[in-house]
Amino acid sequence: MEDDKFKFGKMIKALQDAKVTLPSKLAQTGQLYFQQNFDRQQWDGVKWAPRKSEFTYQNHKKVKNTKHLLVRTGALRQSLQDSVREMSYEKIVWGTDIPYAKYQNFGTDTIPQREFMGESKELNAKFKDKITKAFDRIMKP
Repeated sequence: MEDDKFKFGKMIKALQDAKVTLPSKLAQTGQLYFQQNFDRQQWDGVKWAPRKSEFTYQNHKKVKNTKHLLVRTGALRQSLQDSVREMSYEKIVWGTDIPYAKYQNFGTDTIPQREFMGESKELNAKFKDKITKAFDRIMKP
């Protein structure tokens, strides 16, 4: 009857369930974090490098560029909504099929790095919080 007193069977079932459901929740948290950083124009709390010029040319006229950084058509940001490539209890992998994404994310000699996807202290803290809350719910007597 010790099993009933401590509800071990229920805890084991909840842990097995979490092993299935938690990766999906963490993957969604990552996607949302990537998109939010686009809106904030920063990565891991650090603002992206500004444009070289605040002006652009449209129809042969010089006009002030008011768009967010990394946004021309919106394709790169949109691709983050479906960025989960692999998801399991052991790991989650995100990616994008946009060809120029890696140049923006990692930078080049001529393009400043404006990271928008990858490992992050902020994101790891969000993961830790979600995992801790999930296990706290499971371990409640």
